[in-house]
Amino acid sequence: MAQGSSAGSEMVHQDSLLDLLMRQQTRGEQGVRLSFHQELLSAVSFNSCPYHYCAVTGNAELACYLYSQKIELTPNITVASFSAAGTGGNTPWKKIVVITPHEAALLAGKPRAARTLKLIEKGVPLNWSRKDHRKLPQEFREKVRGPIQSLLQSEWFCRLPGPVRVKVIDDLMNHYFHTMIWSSVSKSTWVQPWEETLGSDVYIAANDLPEKLQDTPKQVSNPQIPQYQFRVAHEQNGQRRRRLGRVFSGLKRAGLGLGWWLLQRQQGGGVAVLPTVGAFVLSGMHPCLQVAPLLLATLGNGSQSSGSR
Repeated sequence: MAQGSSAGSEMVHQDSLLDLLMRQQTRGEQGVRLSFHQELLSAVSFNSCPYHYCAVTGNAELACYLYSQKIELTPNITVASFSAAGTGGNTPWKKIVVITPHEAALLAGKPRAARTLKLIEKGVPLNWSRKDHRKLPQEFREKVRGPIQSLLQSEWFCRLPGPVRVKVIDDLMNHYFHTMIWSSVSKSTWVQPWEETLGSDVYIAANDLPEKLQDTPKQVSNPQIPQYQFRVAHEQNGQRRRRLGRVFSGLKRAGLGLGWWLLQRQQGGGVAVLPTVGAFVLSGMHPCLQVAPLLLATLGNGSQSSGSR
């Protein structure tokens, strides 16, 4: 039920999303179902997932070559899904967890490939162009504005022919673009042929990729995939319940020990030991502590006997 408030103040609901997760129902039981997908168990193939392959191998230069050849990003890899049927059990929902090439590089611990693939996923061009300059990040445009203005005001630059000045500015902007935006890629990528950068075998495999992508069949999902159902709970509440449980357990054991000792004192040690020891074993107390009340009762009886004498 929504909790209203006076005019001018914020309206809030008494339940958080975590509270709702704690009350989810799945197939008649409380909890959320986690299902892993077949793609999580499959090897990462260059022919079917080329950018994910670049991610896990850390080959940022290969990713750039594929990008330059207009190889489109393949679908993200589906690894798992969460599902439940709502708090009342009649509103089913499902949340799929996918891994992008950039995220796969982070999982593999490849920072250069991760930065490169993030730019590719955003659609950042490999080379600077005048028509796309306004689309570039504001930070980059501000950094290059000063050097370009200084160049335009220099005398030697003004003496150059018009086409040469345009070429100088374009080359300088490309240099800034590669060193600032695409800094995760090796500098040799921009000055030498792709075959030298990648190696002949990788270069040939990359050129054959368009055919392989068309011929690669779609993977058929395996119905025998691991599934788990779990309950969501506050960690603080769980710790508090565990602490209270230990306190109550200690009080229960202390009460049993005190009752045993008093009973032994009252009956002069004549109470049967077997039932009382069994009670302590069921209570979970350490065996050494289970014997302590018996020793106290024995000492109490001994002191009573010496006193009567």
